[in-house]
Formats: sequence, C-alpha cells, structure tokens
Amino acid sequence: MWTLNSLKRLVKDQFKDYNLIVVSFREPYQHYVSNGKILARRTPGGVGASLDLVMQATGGTWAAIGNGETDKKVVDVDDKVGLPPKNPKYQLKRIWLTNQEINDFYFGFSNQTLWPLCHIVYVRPTFDEKYWQAYKKVNEKFAEIILKEVGSKKALIWVQDYQFALLPKLLKEKNPKIKVAQFWHIPWPTYEIFRTCPWGREILQGLLGNDLLGFHRNYHINNFLNSIERSFEARVNREDSYVRYHGRRTYIRSFPIGTDYNLFAGTAKKIRERISPFIKNVVKSPYKHLAVSVDRIDYTKGILERLDSIDRFLEKYPKYQKKFVYVGLGATSREKIPQYRQLRKDVYNRIDKINRKYKKGTWVPIYFIEEKLNFRDIVSFYKSGDLCLVNSLDDGMNLASFEYVASCRPEGVLMLSKFAGASKGLTEAVMINPYNIEQTADKIKLALEMPRKQKIERMQILKRSAAENNVFQWAGTFLEELLKI
Repeated sequence: MWTLNSLKRLVKDQFKDYNLIVVSFREPYQHYVSNGKILARRTPGGVGASLDLVMQATGGTWAAIGNGETDKKVVDVDDKVGLPPKNPKYQLKRIWLTNQEINDFYFGFSNQTLWPLCHIVYVRPTFDEKYWQAYKKVNEKFAEIILKEVGSKKALIWVQDYQFALLPKLLKEKNPKIKVAQFWHIPWPTYEIFRTCPWGREILQGLLGNDLLGFHRNYHINNFLNSIERSFEARVNREDSYVRYHGRRTYIRSFPIGTDYNLFAGTAKKIRERISPFIKNVVKSPYKHLAVSVDRIDYTKGILERLDSIDRFLEKYPKYQKKFVYVGLGATSREKIPQYRQLRKDVYNRIDKINRKYKKGTWVPIYFIEEKLNFRDIVSFYKSGDLCLVNSLDDGMNLASFEYVASCRPEGVLMLSKFAGASKGLTEAVMINPYNIEQTADKIKLALEMPRKQKIERMQILKRSAAENNVFQWAGTFLEELLKI
C-alpha cells in the first residue's frame, strides 16, 4: 500500500535531480486578516487538499493564481511563500491575474465552455471568442513565468486540470528538454459532443504537448483517443495507449485518485460522539435515520435530483416520516455564473417546498447548510451519517465518497451514482441512476433496511478499497509511469 513515506522515498530516489513544479488554477492556501493578524487557510476542494499532501511529500514549487485578500503581503520578491504555514515543506509561487482575466479565463472559458462540454448534464456550453482569447492569454502567461522559473535546470512540470489545456504545448515549444505531465481531473466527453467546440483542435494539440496525460478512468481515455483520431492525422496506438503527433509521443494512462484514507480514518477513530456536535446544533427534528452529503452547489452533483428522490421516498414510504432526516453540507460555487446562481435558488426553493409538504410538529426532513467546517468537524459530520448520498450526474471521480467511507461507522452505507468515476472502484456501494427518481427512492429504503451484518460486510470491502486506492497511490503510480517514459 502506498503511504506518504513511500511517496517520499520514490521522489528522493528517482527525482532528486529534477525541479518539480505543480501547476493549478486554485492555490492550496489563501491568506487573510483576522483580528489584525495575517493568517492562512486551506482552500476548499478535495483535490487541492490531496495535492497539498503530495507536495509536502515531494517538495518543489506549486504555481497557482493568488487571489486571497492579503496574498500579496506575504510573498517575497519572487512572489513566493513557504507552505504549509507552520512547517513549510514547499514553495507556492503566486501568479497575479486581473479581475477581467479571471472573469473571462476562469468563469468564462474554463467553467462556461469546458466544464459543461466535458460533463454530460445537458447544460449548453458557451462558445465566446472573448473567453477563448482570455484562456489563451492566461495559458501563455503561465508558460512564460514557469519557463523563467525553470531556467536551464532539469524540470518536471505537473499540470493539473482543464484550465491549462494549452500549457503543455507552449512549454514544450520553448523548452523541449523539460518533462511535462498533466492530470485531467474531469471527464472527457464523447467525440460527438467534443466536436461542437470551435477550438477543439487547438485544445487537443495543447494536450499532446504532454509526455504523459492522465485521466481517472479508461472510458475517458477511449473518448480522448476517439477525439484525436477524428480531429486530425495522428498515429494512435491503442495497445500501448499513446499518440504520436509531430514526432512526439504522448502516453495516455488512467490514474484513479483517492484521498488520504489514514488521515480521515485516524481522525474518525478519535471522535467519540456518535452524532456530530454540529449536527446536534443544527438539526432540531427528532429522527431515527440520518442521511448526509457533502457537495459544492454545482449542477453536476445532482442535488435537485437527490431532493426529488427524498421527496418521493417519503411519499412512497410514509412510515419513514418523522424518522428520517437528511442534512446536506453545501459550498457556494461560481456565483458569478448565472446557472449557478439559479441552481442555488432552485435548491432552496425545492427544500422549502418539501419541508412544508411533510412538516409535522418540530420535524422537517431536510436541512441544507452552507458553512465551512474545519477538518475534524467534517470527519465528525461524515461519521454521524447512517447513509451518505452521492448523486453525481457526471463526475470524474468524487472524493466525498472516499472521505465518507474512510470516516463512517462500520455499518455506514454509501449510495453512489453509477455516473461517478468512484463507482468503478467502490463497487459495494448501493448503486443508483440519479435521474431515476423512483429507483433512487426505493434504494434509500433498501439501504436503511439492509441487515446490519450485510452493511458491515459491504463497508469492510469499501474501506479496504479506499485504503489501497489512496492519494499517495495516485501520485506514486503517476510518477512511476513517468519514469518508465
């Protein structure tokens, strides 16, 4: 099993001569002022937390956009700051963008074009030339700064996600000797969908600047290779999974990401309370069964479908009224984008409608909380849930499912969408089609009524799988594959 120490050994033994640079849009920590002091807080998101652990193990430099309120006050003359705050293990190099660049590059092309294009949830992508030009400009800015950081040194650039599809090609054109690898954290669509993008050819060419390109699952690889074959002339070797284009090979592999299982499980073991103090403080309803979820408020997460399923469950099985409570922990997301603002309104309207429909005395079935909890409180929240609902309509992986499995009690039950990448590894979860409201309602009942012995047996298998397929395995196998190349 991969651990933090085994990852450290790999990097120390095999990559000691390389300058390792990780590139992402979101920085791992932001700086802010509290009571006159500048403090640092970890930015939300499972991937960022996972990469922070990887960087602590590997050292090097993390390049990302700085947008915290006091980020500029703590960097040195090279725009760098040591992280984590109390015990620095690596350097964060902050790159500054204007508000207009962030709006057009991130909220525009990244999240109104690429995000809906890659997630099959029936939200139409926006194809705007202004957004595309901003996306190109920011990728070029990152390339210029990273190349200056590398200089003449041997370097490994590990690019994260869909905001930097053009960056690998830009780096390789200026410095062919550096190694460039990228992990694409979201799904890759079918060619029939991808071909609608007016700049699809340039995006594919940018990604073929990588020496190694990683996806979560093999079906994402197949979709990507189909897009290559049907977009331009390139040699696609499906047996060895590589593309040869303009004399350069790009190897394509799957690397399912996980979380730090031992961190979540170890923290959960220290928590004695059966029910989180946070839930006790929030939930005023009596209940026997508690369902939980942790999501960003995003249309890919199936939040409305989940609420409709709970509505149908309570309607179809009225004996669970006054016995069942669902608590959703949400995080506001991309509020500058109209679809996200509307989704948030729709979520609260739907909750209000359902609660009014079933309210009996002090009991209502649904609580939805937008609050940032510290790590221990999140683990305690997971541990409180008899059932965790993951209704993703399309998801590269979904780390919340792994976090729940690591944190929950032995008899916890995970209900997992078959459209989440995690479903390929967490096979003992109760699988659902989130679009099938009737089926999901029935499976909530099935999960709650499953014999305790069966719950424990299934969760034991899930915990073993989550422990083995952890974040260190993801990083370690990715770097090992790069060594083979």
